[in-house]
Amino acid sequence: MTSLRAYLRIAGCILALTVFAGCGKIRSAYEIQQGNAHLRKRELDAAIANYSRAIEYDPNESVAYLDRGIAKRLQSKFDESVADLDRAIAIDPKDARAYGNRGFARDGKGDLATAIADCNRAIELNPHYAEAFAFRGHARLKKEDFDGAIADLDQATALDPKSAESYLNRGYARFKKEDIQGAIADYTVVIARKPAFALTYGYRGLAKLRAEDFDGAISDCTIAIRLDPKNPVSFVNRGIAKAHKRDIDGSIADFNTAIALDPQHALAYNNRGFEKFRSGDVEGAIADYKAAIQTKPKYTLAYTNLGMAKARKGDFDGALDDYAAAIETDPKSAAPYFGRGVLYYSHQDWLNAIADFGTAGTQDKPQEYAWLYCCIGQQRLGKEGAGRNDLRARLAKRPAASAGDWYSQLGAFLLGDIDEAALFSRAETPDKTKTRGQLCEAWYFSGTQRLAAGQKSAAEDAFKKCLATGEMGYVEYGLATAELKALGK
Repeated sequence: MTSLRAYLRIAGCILALTVFAGCGKIRSAYEIQQGNAHLRKRELDAAIANYSRAIEYDPNESVAYLDRGIAKRLQSKFDESVADLDRAIAIDPKDARAYGNRGFARDGKGDLATAIADCNRAIELNPHYAEAFAFRGHARLKKEDFDGAIADLDQATALDPKSAESYLNRGYARFKKEDIQGAIADYTVVIARKPAFALTYGYRGLAKLRAEDFDGAISDCTIAIRLDPKNPVSFVNRGIAKAHKRDIDGSIADFNTAIALDPQHALAYNNRGFEKFRSGDVEGAIADYKAAIQTKPKYTLAYTNLGMAKARKGDFDGALDDYAAAIETDPKSAAPYFGRGVLYYSHQDWLNAIADFGTAGTQDKPQEYAWLYCCIGQQRLGKEGAGRNDLRARLAKRPAASAGDWYSQLGAFLLGDIDEAALFSRAETPDKTKTRGQLCEAWYFSGTQRLAAGQKSAAEDAFKKCLATGEMGYVEYGLATAELKALGK
């Protein structure tokens, strides 16, 4: 009898423990469910509280650690997120979601190699896990492996066509690959799904700016500003688009707003400086370029533009110093070599000009106009044949898609392949702003060839017509001024 009572007591204890354990799992599941409801609403603190109670009820529930890790990642608490996801993986080493989300949390920390490794493992465990491809694509995007990112995001969008984030990231990768129309298409998909997302309008506006759809860029940036009026980037991009439309007052107003929102916005100072420069306010331009450099001390383009402004002012030594500073900040940039070449060229120092133009024309991202000026420089040195041979060789190496563009027309004119009448005919376009800029260039290059032919009066007339376009932001405008000075006019 005693042993029977003891047996019943033990059995009762086991039953009670079993019931208690079962209740713990039920309570844990309930807390996870509640946490997920908060997570969907981005009520992250409340979600984390639920997941923490779920863990108290059942310390071996991997899903609670997984979901709490996701919530902490959304709070940018990446170390805590990784710790929770480590625990989820320890409990359930076959959970693809835990690896994928740990990879994304590591991405947030900047640990891109381990992030990609985690996503690889997630994909091994579940080849149809769209988020793992999306997470890996994001990490590859940050590594500037744009081809790899696009491949992953192709998979992500194929597996989950409703994921706006994958289209957004693929659009950015395509933009960086210069697939501008592909980027615009992806951003358009995101906008259709998230019409109140200001960032996407900003990105699409920037892509349209690159595609020279300036009206479209202004429209998108305006919507981005309406949705997020505190973002200076949208004002800067809209200002750049307005500048291309020659709305100088409108562009300066946008740059002013960007600077008011972010007084350290170097790009806004630089671009405002350029608008002042081409409206004739050289001192105002110099002040803005200096402000840009103060906020961003290694800003190569601002140093280059500062050199250009000082050159326009007649400060030869100051301009040389700024071009040297620009080259020091980025020896692989073509812009400062080109700018210094123009400075030497304007002072008829043909050898130094040709040397700098040669460097500018052979950088990884070359300044193609350098070869036009090399050709003229060689012509001034009495080596017209050599200059033309070099230019013809450079033109032959350009992509086939570039054949017939405006640069090709200028090159053909300097080579003698088309005459002056043909050049001016091809300068005309339906876009009056573009036509005015091309005429500024055409009149300058026409003047150089008239001068080479000994037609000084006709050359003088061409240089004056270059200035009459009013395109003060063009290199040719400054060079025409220098040519007239050299002619004593």
